[in-house]
Amino acid sequence: MAHLILDADGWQNVIDFETGDDLERWDNPVVDDMLGFIPKFPYPGDTNADSIEWTGEVAKALYDYYRPDFMLLSYATPDFIKSSMKLTADEESGINKRLFASAADFLEHTGYTPVIIGTGGMSEIKEIVTPSELLGRISQGHGPFSCSGIFYPTDEEIEQVRKIPHVLIKTKNELRRDFPEAEEEYLSEMPDILLIRESGYAFSRARYRGMFQYKSPDVADFLPIHTSLPVPSHITDVNRVMHEALDKGDRVALIMLEGTGAEDFLLPYEKLPAKDKWMTYSDSFSQYMTLLLGEPFYKFDIPLVREPRPFKARLNRYPYSQFTDGDMPQNAIGRRKDVKTAAVGCRSIYTHAISQADICIECHARQMISSGMLVLVNDPK
Repeated sequence: MAHLILDADGWQNVIDFETGDDLERWDNPVVDDMLGFIPKFPYPGDTNADSIEWTGEVAKALYDYYRPDFMLLSYATPDFIKSSMKLTADEESGINKRLFASAADFLEHTGYTPVIIGTGGMSEIKEIVTPSELLGRISQGHGPFSCSGIFYPTDEEIEQVRKIPHVLIKTKNELRRDFPEAEEEYLSEMPDILLIRESGYAFSRARYRGMFQYKSPDVADFLPIHTSLPVPSHITDVNRVMHEALDKGDRVALIMLEGTGAEDFLLPYEKLPAKDKWMTYSDSFSQYMTLLLGEPFYKFDIPLVREPRPFKARLNRYPYSQFTDGDMPQNAIGRRKDVKTAAVGCRSIYTHAISQADICIECHARQMISSGMLVLVNDPK
């Protein structure tokens, strides 16, 4: 059985990961250890810059406890702060310096071979592109919303969509034509019209409930990557490079710096291509999925944009992993059987549900409202 621990300011609960049921008994020494571990590291909050150091300090302590061969560090704090707060240039520079200092401190402590990827810069929103007539009809994608879509559009709505500026418009048939390896089951859940915005534009100011969005993630053709491993040819190639390093006995840390583009990157870097024809891996969902699973977006079990109603009807398993279809990805690098794996981060849900590492520690936050910490002690492999 996989166990979840919820810790809210010292109040703790152990839960069956699959069912969400509270547990009164468990026979797992790692769960016992984590119950004593996590109160030492209270989560500062999504928009508190101290969460940068929180990620690094928790990761160092988890390394000392478990000595994993592979670790994921998810530094999402810069994205949260830059998108929801107006910052001066000096304040943004200060966040970047703290970010790279924390990553460097972690690597010095652990000696991992690094794969450091900036998930893309942030641009001030110039314009909201959704016309008022389509409000409520456009379904947003996961994470930072680079993609949106419309299901079952009327002829009138199709005409309205064609007039939206600064948006790339693709139909489901074009998706089927341009990515012939996509399964029909995947395509059936994608919207009839897919909308992909340009950098500096957004479908809505309300990125998170109650949170005003000042900046949106850039839609970048390449991402900065720093690594001593062979440089991957594409974002979909990173997973292979990490697996090959693990095959050779290297210990690897994938460090994801959200809200961080080439202009913010304080290390020497190579350009990692992140575009597949007209689709760009510019949102955190598609980035985490392809990096940790090694698949292109059209092979994901979960579409980039999906219709809410049928999806919600399937939410009867893994209730703390909201976007899933009731199954955890067993091909994730965290489930590799011959190595020990761990993940730490403040990108809720993705840190545990996509990495599927042996031990995952993340903030427990929804809509940028923190309610403590979540720990996954996964099933034995």
